[in-house]
Amino acid sequence: RTTTTTQPATTTTTTTTTTTTTTTTTQPETTTTAAATTTSTITTTTEAQTCPHLPACYTRCEDRWRDTLSDMNFSYNCAKGCAAMSPTSPVASDPMKYCGISHKTQAFQYCHSECDHASDSSGLRERCRWGCQFWRPCPVIEDCLTRCEVYWKDFIEDGLYSYHCAKGCAEMGGGAMVDETKYCSIEDSAEAYRYCMGECDHASDRAGLRTRCRWGCDFWLQ
Repeated sequence: RTTTTTQPATTTTTTTTTTTTTTTTTQPETTTTAAATTTSTITTTTEAQTCPHLPACYTRCEDRWRDTLSDMNFSYNCAKGCAAMSPTSPVASDPMKYCGISHKTQAFQYCHSECDHASDSSGLRERCRWGCQFWRPCPVIEDCLTRCEVYWKDFIEDGLYSYHCAKGCAEMGGGAMVDETKYCSIEDSAEAYRYCMGECDHASDRAGLRTRCRWGCDFWLQ
């Protein structure tokens, strides 16, 4: 009798694990951030500290003319009515030129005259004068005067219809404005209107010109 013994097969599996080490070198990211601008593109800390009104004056120009002072165009020339501007850069060479005048009417008049030689372009000189309105004791007075000239189709300097209409805007005398705060300083618009209408009763010897004065008074009810 033959006995056969079968040994179970032994399978040896050898697993080789390969470990791959990856070294990643990360360079530090360099980010360059431009300095942020606030309010106006040219308002410097020194300017604002010297005359705290300048940022508002600059912003008023940029909002009106839809460009920036750095463009050295419309708003830059408007800013000449805010301060003495550098001829080569959008910064004030003298922030206190008008800001340092305590009497606003005098500041406005001085500014207006300085704009006569602010540029060779008549259009840019007008933008300078518009900038000067910031210093007016009564900023809305220009709207009242313009309203008269547009409606009566002449100029206040002519001493005719618009001039008498302007008596409903401010104190007039000798063909020019004497006190622009006459009605503007009255906080209650209805009271300003009543006072203005009473003043027009003796604005002229001619009834037609007194009527034009009263038409000017209507501005304070708008």
